[in-house]
Amino acid sequence: MLLNNDFAPVTEAVGCVRAPLATTCEAYLAWMQGVLAEYEQEITGVSVDGELRRLFSMLPPLTAPVPTRELFLQLGDGWTAFFDNFKLGSDPAGKVAVLSGRLQTTGLRLTIVSDTLGAHVLGQKKGTYGATIFEAFEGSRHARRSIACANDGGRWVFEQAGSPYGFEDLACYERKRISDRFPPELLERYAREFGADAFSDVAYLDQNRQAHGVLFERIGTLPKSPTYISLADARRARGIR
Repeated sequence: MLLNNDFAPVTEAVGCVRAPLATTCEAYLAWMQGVLAEYEQEITGVSVDGELRRLFSMLPPLTAPVPTRELFLQLGDGWTAFFDNFKLGSDPAGKVAVLSGRLQTTGLRLTIVSDTLGAHVLGQKKGTYGATIFEAFEGSRHARRSIACANDGGRWVFEQAGSPYGFEDLACYERKRISDRFPPELLERYAREFGADAFSDVAYLDQNRQAHGVLFERIGTLPKSPTYISLADARRARGIR
């Protein structure tokens, strides 16, 4: 778990692009400037460096119905990871797809949510339905490979699409217990096969144990008036201690 899960739900999902931080941010800025212009919005970006926890602390408060801040971080050798301040946790799927296509490179969507609700009905108990999701894009907005194992309202489901990579543990997908077919440790292993150890703190640090990133923020008239919630309140609402 990234940073001991202290910043969940922000860190439950991460988007990764195989490109340097500067290259990824330039592509993202160019894309978003075009998208936001028609809504009379702008996006600003500022370089941020330092202790990894301090950089994540720049994302709150969390917002809905859309995120207003995104944090892009240098990850390992030649990768960029990104997170946002959406109230229910980072939602990188769309960004990964677009950036993979624009940069003609590999993009990954990685999600690990702990299952604390089990068969309970959402609302009757604070918690989260578990999910482990892997999506890989190879220079296209369409996923080259996707694997998902999730608690769908109290019932576990397993789905996959696209041709498996050579490193995949196909036997694991045949396990009798559905919730065991794609455990978090297997997703993390797959990500490492690409060189993106996205759930490891040290993968974001340089030799001086410093992290490097860019913090983007939307400004202007948002499509809908956003609501704001502190990270602590978001965690309490999801039963995260």
